[in-house]
Amino acid sequence: MKIFIFGPPGAGKSTLALELGRQMDLPVLHVDHYFFKAPNIHISTKEALAELKAALPHDNWVVEGNHGAVLPLLAAQADHSIVLKVSPLLCLYRVVKRYYQNDPELKKAISEGWEEKLSWQFTWFILRLFPKNFAKQKQQIKALAKGKVHLVKNSRRFDLRLLE
Repeated sequence: MKIFIFGPPGAGKSTLALELGRQMDLPVLHVDHYFFKAPNIHISTKEALAELKAALPHDNWVVEGNHGAVLPLLAAQADHSIVLKVSPLLCLYRVVKRYYQNDPELKKAISEGWEEKLSWQFTWFILRLFPKNFAKQKQQIKALAKGKVHLVKNSRRFDLRLLE
């Protein structure tokens, strides 16, 4: 089974991906691993997509991320696309909480050596830029989706039976 999880920072993508990976015994990939490298270097979209394509298992996976460039690749291949629609304020709260908690399990979602920073630019992305583009990206996923698209408001209450 191939599962793609899309949503804003702090929506619960990594948490849901790790939980689905555990419960369904699927490999989990985090899109950020391919776009961000230590020490805090952004990789070109072309290079990141090539690396992600090469790393993507052929038959079973859970991939989470919010880079618009991956939508054509992942939505078109996924049996299920899970789109998380979470309030920007809740997302910001979770990002700040994650930053201060320093949870080693969630650190798996970012590249080793990448230093997560709270900045005005990241806050602006969470509160304004991502919500501004969300409807368009959601429509893009629906148009490209090979499989079923699930619109979810609470990743913590996702029902695994939807993936049957």
